[in-house]
Amino acid sequence: MGLTPFLALILIGFAIYFISHGFDVRLVLSVAALLLAALGGDLRPVVREFLGTFSNEKFVVPICTALGFAYVLRLTECERHLVLLLVKPLRYLRWLLVPGVVLVGFLINIPVISQTSTAICLAPVVIPLMRAGGYSMAAIGSCLLLGASLGGELLNPGAPELLSIFDKTGVPTVEQARRYLPPLVLTQLAIATLLFWATLEWRERRKAKADRLPSTATEDMTPVRIDFTKAIVPLVPLGLLFASGLPEPYRLFDIPDEWVILPKDGKRDLAYNSRLAGGSVKGGVSHGSTDE
Repeated sequence: MGLTPFLALILIGFAIYFISHGFDVRLVLSVAALLLAALGGDLRPVVREFLGTFSNEKFVVPICTALGFAYVLRLTECERHLVLLLVKPLRYLRWLLVPGVVLVGFLINIPVISQTSTAICLAPVVIPLMRAGGYSMAAIGSCLLLGASLGGELLNPGAPELLSIFDKTGVPTVEQARRYLPPLVLTQLAIATLLFWATLEWRERRKAKADRLPSTATEDMTPVRIDFTKAIVPLVPLGLLFASGLPEPYRLFDIPDEWVILPKDGKRDLAYNSRLAGGSVKGGVSHGSTDE
């Protein structure tokens, strides 16, 4: 059998160790993949796949667009007004803080695909609110992490994960986000939130009351008035995607093919346009979901 399988297990163990100790997950996995490939005697497949994925517009375009959109929302404070609007009821129902914050994180993660950007949007409002409710920083961080990581972005047709599935199955992203994913994602949300809520409340009740802050700590965090126009802005792209991706006769409008910049392969780009629109593309290249 040789030493190769044992060395591979040791490398995997080291990767798990470094990830569990806070090292960047992507860096650790990349180095581990290169070392495992070196053990196999051929680095080329790993390097080729990495460079191909790194420059693939299927990932670069939606990820860069999502990060840019998140930055614009942060600069204009639209994301803050949306968070304040969603969090406001929690001020009067403090016993719902934990599931409420997780749910708000999940909802924010739908238009703001990036998990990091979602956590950054929530933190300035949620941290003082939960501290005022008597929760430790570890508990607050856990709520932010869980809410931003439960898969809200999977309900956004522009998520890169859905584009990967489209590439393998041909199912348009709007069809995935509208039909197939909600039962799975919402079940996961409900079960994970309930278990987390019960565990966290049991843990927090055991903590000494000396760590708790006064309940007035969040009064200065709320602006005088929530701008509802700004609060709606993060949801506009999501609404447009679904409105253009509904099956006939419910589709509100079509996205013209000429609005899309064609790359080298016109057929591939028309298919890309189809998965964004979630329906048929003029010219007969792609016909969208099978139930139309």
